[in-house]
Amino acid sequence: MNKYFTASVFVVFFLLNSFRLSAEVHLPKLVGDNMIIQRDTRVNIFGTALRVERVTVVFMNRIYAALPDENSEWVISLPPLPAGGPYEMEIFGKNTLKIHNIMIGEVWLASGQSNMEWKLEDKVTNHQIEIANANYPDIRFIDVKNTISAQAETDFESEGWRACSPKTAGKFSAAAYFFARDVFKTYNVPVGIIQAEWSGTPAEAWVSTTTLKQFPEFKDVAEKLDKCTVNLTELSTVYTTRLEAWKKTVPKLDRGYTDKRPWYEKKIKDEETWKPMKLPCYWETAGLGGYDGVTWFRKEIEVPRSEAGNTLTLCLGKIDNEDITWFNGEKIGETKEANQVRKYTIPGKLVKSGRNVIVVRVNDTHGNGGIWGNPADLKILSPYYSVSLAGEWKYKTAVDVSRMPKYPTELRDQNSPGVLFNGMIEPVIPYTIKGVIWYQGESNATRAYQYRNLFPALIRDWRAAWKQKDDFAFLFVQLANYKAAAPQPGESDWAELREAQTFALNEPNTGMVVSIDIGDANDIHPRNKLDVGKRLFLAARKVAYKDSTVVNAFGPLYKSMTIENNKIHILFDNASGGLKSKNGTLKGFAIAGYDKKFYWANARIDSNTVVVWSEMVPKPTAVRYAWADNPEGCNLYNVEGLPASPFRTDQWQGLTFNAK
Repeated sequence: MNKYFTASVFVVFFLLNSFRLSAEVHLPKLVGDNMIIQRDTRVNIFGTALRVERVTVVFMNRIYAALPDENSEWVISLPPLPAGGPYEMEIFGKNTLKIHNIMIGEVWLASGQSNMEWKLEDKVTNHQIEIANANYPDIRFIDVKNTISAQAETDFESEGWRACSPKTAGKFSAAAYFFARDVFKTYNVPVGIIQAEWSGTPAEAWVSTTTLKQFPEFKDVAEKLDKCTVNLTELSTVYTTRLEAWKKTVPKLDRGYTDKRPWYEKKIKDEETWKPMKLPCYWETAGLGGYDGVTWFRKEIEVPRSEAGNTLTLCLGKIDNEDITWFNGEKIGETKEANQVRKYTIPGKLVKSGRNVIVVRVNDTHGNGGIWGNPADLKILSPYYSVSLAGEWKYKTAVDVSRMPKYPTELRDQNSPGVLFNGMIEPVIPYTIKGVIWYQGESNATRAYQYRNLFPALIRDWRAAWKQKDDFAFLFVQLANYKAAAPQPGESDWAELREAQTFALNEPNTGMVVSIDIGDANDIHPRNKLDVGKRLFLAARKVAYKDSTVVNAFGPLYKSMTIENNKIHILFDNASGGLKSKNGTLKGFAIAGYDKKFYWANARIDSNTVVVWSEMVPKPTAVRYAWADNPEGCNLYNVEGLPASPFRTDQWQGLTFNAK
């Protein structure tokens, strides 16, 4: 095979005399020097031309011709070709373009949010050594620059395809780099990675408006996006203006401010008319179904004399959407970002011996609202003092829904539904790929039940858009462990999101990588991306490459349970060879009876099942494993050394059940 191919004089003479070469040819960033094209399948080469004239492509001694359509877009289809290279390609129109150093191999799209975006140079474990040794010129990356768009884009901003070397590798997605390196080393073929990811973005931003319209909660904004004809930067300005006007209007309607005695004061009129609500919870589940507006919460606490005058910390857990908080009538904090854990400092001068009053004003603009999350996160404390605030509070709504001005919903940023599909996925779609590696979910954790349907819809959406035969592989990473460990079994939105991710396994040719054992309690971006990449590659060997040498590519996955006397027996998929504990006695299991109260449980392995029990639960009905934001001691693995996915056997309503 020749190292490079250049069109012969005969071919050039033939072209010049056969075609009217008056079409000015333009190529997208994907079609350029150093590109990798997918082996063993038909491959699209595409671009635009100014007028409806013939465009001709010469590649590997064959000639292909195309006519631009009414949108000035043209595409030619190369036949299936084996791995190899480098090659050159010439494209003739009014101008002549030559593409150098083309390789044929494997092409994967790497997408999601920050954990896929996280670069090799961003202090990934052993990053200096990894970068110094990253000399793989046949591994190429191309980065899709962050772009939002109201319309389907045909191209994106990029520096083009870059060969992997110690000078370039630091800028590559770390998880994708380790994945690509394993593909290259194992199958000895060139590997191309298309990086299209954006930190902190939700799944709905990556879905087409066609699919989003199937979801009632996204239908209106999807239709707005379809009709949008202005630049989204202009819309962002409009949104900001309307939001500021909305924020000024709401307080004028708020009885908590307009009453003669504002509700944040330590003593108020008619407090006996306030209703009780057990927190934490979404208020839609506690008597305020369908209410979007402002609700005030009050709670009295008794402070011992020993703590009077001491600085305290108020922990309120998660609040949806905004809050302003007072202590004994003095404002101590305000947060406008939804679903963030609130921690406010209470100055010692406000802390009195005996009766003290906490007041929280919650403004919910849409979807679920309230002070919600883990009960353990709701407390007041000092170095030597801690009191749980979970339990009964008093509440009162402050703005009638009928008078509440409509919250502005203009498309505004990268989190808006559909805008990243238009700006960053649409221009990639004509390019033939082997599959997708996806790491995302953190931004949808507060809407985990919704994700059960949204994420599989995204997978189907992308496959339909590519129109590739045999449904390309879609491999994804389940959320890692993160945040403070819970001392007792409880509810967790991150656990619910992990559960929601498993629903995508019902789609064909999908694979889920479990990472519950390689996270970081203090950092949402765990530095161990090596194992993420390795596990993604193992999944690819099974799902995409049908590698018969791989016996098991996934960790144990809950299948079913049976109850025998006071014990529950758990059966797993992906455990045909048996189960094992990585270090000592199994941990992370909890068990409950009909009262739905969970206790830490004993557990032991019996071949490919786990037997769970507790003396506290003589008549068990449900088991949970690793059901927490950051479950400690998760040490259940299969014999292949892959960790078990967190699971629950019950279907009891979770924290995010009604969240949209």
